[in-house]
Amino acid sequence: MSPFLLLLRLRLMEVFRVRFTGFFFLGLPLLFFALVGVIFSSGHPFAHRRVVMVATAADENRSSEMLVAMARFTEIRVERAATHEAAMGKLRAQIVNAVVEPLSDGSGYRLIVGGFDELFGRGLVTALPGHVELAVAPLERWGFVHYAFAGMLVFCVAISGLFGMGYNMVRYRQNLFLRKLSTTRLSKSTFVAAQIAGRGIWSLVQVLLLLALAHLLFSLPLSLVAALWTLGLTVLGLCAFLGIGFLLACFIRTEGLIYDAISSIAWPIVLLSEFFFPADELPSPLRFAAAALPSTQLVRLLRAVLLYGETDVASLLPGIAIILVWIVMTFTMGRFFFRWND
Repeated sequence: MSPFLLLLRLRLMEVFRVRFTGFFFLGLPLLFFALVGVIFSSGHPFAHRRVVMVATAADENRSSEMLVAMARFTEIRVERAATHEAAMGKLRAQIVNAVVEPLSDGSGYRLIVGGFDELFGRGLVTALPGHVELAVAPLERWGFVHYAFAGMLVFCVAISGLFGMGYNMVRYRQNLFLRKLSTTRLSKSTFVAAQIAGRGIWSLVQVLLLLALAHLLFSLPLSLVAALWTLGLTVLGLCAFLGIGFLLACFIRTEGLIYDAISSIAWPIVLLSEFFFPADELPSPLRFAAAALPSTQLVRLLRAVLLYGETDVASLLPGIAIILVWIVMTFTMGRFFFRWND
C-alpha cells in the first residue's frame, strides 16, 4: 500500500478509534440541526410582541382583566414584573416592547413604549379595556447591546471554566504530570482548589475588563453594588463550569476529544441559555431544560443585577441555589471518579 493511502486510512480511522469521537464528529451535528429546527419551528423568536405587566398582590384583581384582554392576541407575550424599575429596565434593554402599570390614582393604566413601538402602542391602547394612557419613553441607543452583554459575559465564563479545568486536566494526564503528582503527598482537594483559584483570578480580570469596556463605550449602567454582585456571580458561575470540565476530564483521555466535547457543549449553551432571546419562546420541554442550566441562571442573575436593579438576596437566591447544586454535584462526582493514574 502506498504511503498516501496508508496515511489516509489512518486518518479516516481516527474518527472511530476512540469511542466518543465518532459521536461528536458525526452524531452531534445532526442533533444540533434537529435542536435548531425545534427551537425555531414557530418562526424566529422576535416575531412576537412582549409586554411586561407591573402588578403587586394589591392590584391582582384589577390586573387580571388587563391580562385577559391581552391574552386574546396570540402575537403578544405577557410577563410579570414586581416593580416599575425592573419593568423599565427590560424596556430600556429592548427585550420587551411595552410596559403596562396602574396609575397612582387608581383610575386606569399607563402603557409605556419606546419610540420604535409607538404605532404598536397606539393600536394596543384602543384594544385594552378601561382608561389607558399612552406614554413614549426615550430609549438608549445601546439597549439591546446591554441585554446581549450578559450573554457574552456568561459565554466567556463558560468557555473559560470548561477549558480551564477540562482541557488542562487532560493535558496534564497526557504529559504524565498527574502521574508525577501522584508520587507526592499532594491531596486531590488541594490540587483541584489550586486549579479553581488560578482560573478564578484570570476570569475576574477578564470580567473587570469587559465591564469597563461596556461601561465606557456602550454606556452600560454600572453601580458599585451591581459591579460587586457581577463579580461574585461570575465566580459562582465559573465554579459551576469548572466542575463540569473537571467531570468531563475524569472520563475523556485525549486533548482532541476534550476539545470536541467542549466545543459541542458550547452550541446548546448559546441556543438554550437566553443569550439573545428569552427561553419562554422555546417549546415546553426545552424551556424547562434551559431553566435547569447554570448558564441560563447566570444570565438571568446578571441581567437582574445590571439591567433591572434587583440586588436584594431574596430575589436572586433561587438562581444562586441552582448554580450551587451544579457546583456540589459536579465536584462531588469528579472527586469520586478522579484518578492520578489511568
